[in-house]
Amino acid sequence: GADAWKSAAGQLEEAVDDLGDAFSKLADQVQAAAGAAGEASKKGYNAFLDQWKKARAERQALLDEG
Repeated sequence: GADAWKSAAGQLEEAVDDLGDAFSKLADQVQAAAGAAGEASKKGYNAFLDQWKKARAERQALLDEG
């Protein structure tokens, strides 16, 4: 009775701790992936903006011709 309850309670404590550790690791991985994706999208946007600015004079010349 009491020993079985203590054993079960101990196992439950360990399981909850393990589950908490797994969720913590998952949250870290999601955060790292989101951070990497955010950084990649920022770099892509900056590259686009650089090219857009470089081609501005060409676009303006075309508009002035029309």
